[in-house]
Amino acid sequence: MNKHTDIPTIYSLSSGAGIAGVAVIRISGTRAGECLKLMCRKPVEPGHTALRKIFHPITKTLLDEGLVLWFPAPGSFTGEDIVEFQIHGGRASIMAVVEALSNIDSYRQAEAGEFTRRAFQNGRLDLVEIEGLGDLIHAQTEAQRRQALNQSEGVASEVFNNWRKELIGVLGYLEASIDFIEEEDVNDNALAGFRDKLIHLRNDMEKHLTDGVRGEVVRDGVRVVLAGEPNVGKSSIINWLARRDVAIVSDVPGTTRDVLEVQLDLDGIPVTISDTAGLRDVAGDEVERQGIARTKEAGYRADLLIWIVAGDQAGADLLLDSDAEKLVVMNKIDLAQQNTTRRNSGERNSGALPVSAKTGEGMDELMEKISARVLVMFGGKEPALITRERQKSALAMCIECLDGALDEETGSLELTAEQLRMAANHLGRLVGRIDVEDLLDVIFRDFCVGK
Repeated sequence: MNKHTDIPTIYSLSSGAGIAGVAVIRISGTRAGECLKLMCRKPVEPGHTALRKIFHPITKTLLDEGLVLWFPAPGSFTGEDIVEFQIHGGRASIMAVVEALSNIDSYRQAEAGEFTRRAFQNGRLDLVEIEGLGDLIHAQTEAQRRQALNQSEGVASEVFNNWRKELIGVLGYLEASIDFIEEEDVNDNALAGFRDKLIHLRNDMEKHLTDGVRGEVVRDGVRVVLAGEPNVGKSSIINWLARRDVAIVSDVPGTTRDVLEVQLDLDGIPVTISDTAGLRDVAGDEVERQGIARTKEAGYRADLLIWIVAGDQAGADLLLDSDAEKLVVMNKIDLAQQNTTRRNSGERNSGALPVSAKTGEGMDELMEKISARVLVMFGGKEPALITRERQKSALAMCIECLDGALDEETGSLELTAEQLRMAANHLGRLVGRIDVEDLLDVIFRDFCVGK
């Protein structure tokens, strides 16, 4: 008897919930094939697609006509038997077929991410591939798509698994050497032949760990913050960058009280640009004080800080403490056109980019500079392997164990072997081979039901 016969067969709409030409309903489980017998009057060959009329399993009423796909285990997405109905996308047709499936014994509606969870449990996907699939579902830009696909297709996992195999190979040699520990020079020489290999492996991991910052930014978006004193034109600039009115523009200082955000796609990299409350020493009221506090917090978290000064005013010192990359912009140069000396002096002394959000002068160059800075900081020909804090933490702990194994003061072959064993375990946790059950609910929380 199949060990999974007590596991319910699940079903769900796998395509979007809106009206469409075609809807896909997926069924997975050991009894998935029963719906073919009960709802289709003609068999479907394994691994093939067939046009079939679909009937209610109880009333035998015709529900729809569509394509039916049959994928027997283990060669399916979940590793279980899978049936897919590709029917007309009207709401009534979908509801009729879903209701019909609920009448079949041991069938139940799938939970969010349950198809993917079963793929993981059956060894069809590892944890990194699942995280990549989740990112692919939510990808909004080309860089996000490429990075997510790099993980969901197993490219990153292959690298991590190869690292683990190399560590296990060295570990096996060391553990065999421990059996001959009394022989002369074994303790001193056992690791010597593998030290260069481990150092190279450790440095390769370190490189990808550092690159994980780029991976997280591509996944979550680059944070660009517009900051400056009140009434320097920050809101006008964000309206121009967004190509729409997203912020209220007024000559009254302190109009912007909160952080306002817009999302842009700059050369495939997701960017969040924030308009912030103007900074000044004395706030007008409590609301403005809270707005200034939020501005400082946004500046602290920024990847790129654009400090804006007004061309018709004396240049202000940067009042925001931030470790972010900085770009100084002189706005309102249309108001300083008559004072060429002042304009040139400000540009020369501050290195500021002169722009006018009102006339558009210099704004294309500002957009180009933002794009260039973002690409220099976070662009790259190849997608990053590390994209999440969980992955970063596992790899960092692996490197820490490798450092312990390479420490010449350890002096014990047994301790060195234990450090390598722990390093391999951390890589196992990275791809989901070890102790990951408690992570699954968190990971699948953002999956749609049909996945």
